Amino acid sequence: MRANRIHPRLTTAALVGRRSSDRPFPAVPIGLPGPVTPVDAEQVTVAGADGIALSATRLGPAAAPASVVYIPGLLTDSTYWTPLTSHLRARLDGGIAQIIYSRPKPHLDDRSAARPAVPVLVEDLDTILSLARGAIILVAHSVGSLVLQAWAAQYPRRAGALAGLVLLNPWPNLLDLTALLEAHGARGARRREHRLLAELTSHLYDPPNGGLPRRSRIATSKTDVDALGVVLASYQGTPFTDEVVSVLRGIPTWVLAGLSDPIIAPRRTQMLAERLWADYDVIPGAGHSLPYVDPVRAAEPIVAALEVAYRDHQHGRSSW
Repeated sequence: MRANRIHPRLTTAALVGRRSSDRPFPAVPIGLPGPVTPVDAEQVTVAGADGIALSATRLGPAAAPASVVYIPGLLTDSTYWTPLTSHLRARLDGGIAQIIYSRPKPHLDDRSAARPAVPVLVEDLDTILSLARGAIILVAHSVGSLVLQAWAAQYPRRAGALAGLVLLNPWPNLLDLTALLEAHGARGARRREHRLLAELTSHLYDPPNGGLPRRSRIATSKTDVDALGVVLASYQGTPFTDEVVSVLRGIPTWVLAGLSDPIIAPRRTQMLAERLWADYDVIPGAGHSLPYVDPVRAAEPIVAALEVAYRDHQHGRSSW
């Protein structure tokens, strides 16, 4: 794993200003509070590979020196990223662009709804990346990491040009998903099912800062488990091959996990980090919803990735 650890108070120059020879990046400390300027928010609708409309929003200037692109996770839409994007906007004074996107989200019980396979999600991501400018950092949550892996397999040269990767509560591979579902019917499986479904259908949207939880149904029946299996099956895609690992090892990567994550044990995410030669950290008491429940700590690896990208720019090692 990398020697540079995630630190709660980074103090390098902020990535603000335009990418232009006549307007250099000002040396504004990232870790210091400052006034928050209004951020441009541009709504964009683009067609996915299967013709379904993707709704995307760019927060921040289109000509920003860096773009952070957020890959959707399981059973969430783009609003899931709001606590994290709002925190970063304030912390970096609106000096970077952030791009969030999502598809129309079928209800968990709607088993008849078409669910895109991983190749379609890969093309969605590639389409959205065409909106990004400057140094590009990809952020994935939960099974979004599987889409990232498949995209890197499909477009290794484009992946190699990324400035950084941040994986929050990542799923190392699809075997972790199927193992959870195959436990149905076995001794003690009902308790595991309830825990899994409660986390995915309710705890994903527990509010930041310990407010009152949003009312949502917690699935408990075998039908619910089977319906969730349909959703998870849509993430069947490219295996995590040595070739993909080789591509991802060339990108500065950070992996952040929750010590109390009931879905993916920290040892699994640590193994993933070690395989990718990534920086790794685990948050005590945190579960599977770091971006939404704890945006302050979820932002630290993103700021670290921006810091590395800025250093590379200063030393002429990037194509900004």
